[in-house]
Amino acid sequence: MIIYTGALFWVLLLFIMNNNGRISLTEKQAASRFSAFLAMFYLVFFLGMRSAGADTAAYLGSYSRIQPGFGRALRTLFNFQEDETLFEAYGIVVKTLFGSNYTPYLFGIAAFSGFAVAKCLHQYSEGFFTSMLLFILWGTWGWMYNGIRQFVAVSITFMCLPMIEKRQPIRYFIAVLIASRIHTSALMMIPVYFLVNSEPWRAKTLVMVLAAAFAVFFTSPFLGALETVTEGTEYGDILSNTYFSSDDGSNPIRTLVFAVPTALAFMERETIAREAPDHIKICVNMSIMCVCVSAIANVTSGIYIGRLPIYFSVYNLILLPWIFCHTEVGRQKGWVPALMLLYIAYYVYENYLFSHPYYYSEPLGLMIR
Repeated sequence: MIIYTGALFWVLLLFIMNNNGRISLTEKQAASRFSAFLAMFYLVFFLGMRSAGADTAAYLGSYSRIQPGFGRALRTLFNFQEDETLFEAYGIVVKTLFGSNYTPYLFGIAAFSGFAVAKCLHQYSEGFFTSMLLFILWGTWGWMYNGIRQFVAVSITFMCLPMIEKRQPIRYFIAVLIASRIHTSALMMIPVYFLVNSEPWRAKTLVMVLAAAFAVFFTSPFLGALETVTEGTEYGDILSNTYFSSDDGSNPIRTLVFAVPTALAFMERETIAREAPDHIKICVNMSIMCVCVSAIANVTSGIYIGRLPIYFSVYNLILLPWIFCHTEVGRQKGWVPALMLLYIAYYVYENYLFSHPYYYSEPLGLMIR
């Protein structure tokens, strides 16, 4: 776990170096592109060089069975009769170029998803380093080695925030369709486009968001059936490995963590309505969706439902620093330190009490528990 905790100290060091030796979560933070790259590179490097952990073994097992060949990759890519072929084509290309060496395969996935998230945070977050600290404390980094296929799709839809903000539906839908060729669950972000591009906390918006969230509840039997249908397939092998069999993707405490930015946004709704740019209002609506879907996941079952909130929770990484910098929450002493202490406590609970992530890298010769 020391490897992952080290990411916190790495981000804090960059924070200090980029802000003249100061750490302030309630002021806009200067962060160069290179600093943003370095902040995420730590996680990309170690997670890209891993050899085990969570669902890694299942992905490496399926990678070992891939048959190489650029022609095979093209046929797979343009096979529209099957789902998620873009991810499979990626594996075939890597296998063709690097053979049985799995490190480029894992490193490429970690690099794409990690740097995509960092790029969006650097572009939109008022406090980039605050966002990166939250990325680690909330456990979002864990998606870079557990649920990696879905997180690649999440990172693509997250990068599409400018398309939602500028109201470019055609470009957005094309990007979502591409993401769905990696993980089918990305398709749910198409109707979300119409829900989040409106003023938050208005009755009409809340009704639409709640209706969309409950649609997830009523489709949960179908999504649960997908886990049965995929048995015996490559994805079914991943779902049925030891880690997944003990994880349904939902956790009531995690729902409370997701609810904090939503609650603060409600408290400061007048300030947000008056001063917030469009992308922050979009993030508020995404945050409301996150809480609703996460709460529904707590009363349903199955990995599919429990893992849907990640599509929305990443927007909290932009929303919360804006609240810290522009509202009474940031101006009143005690609020921000108290929240960060709670998040630190959550991090300790998740990674030292509830679970005990270890790090193993054959290329680096590291095995740390």
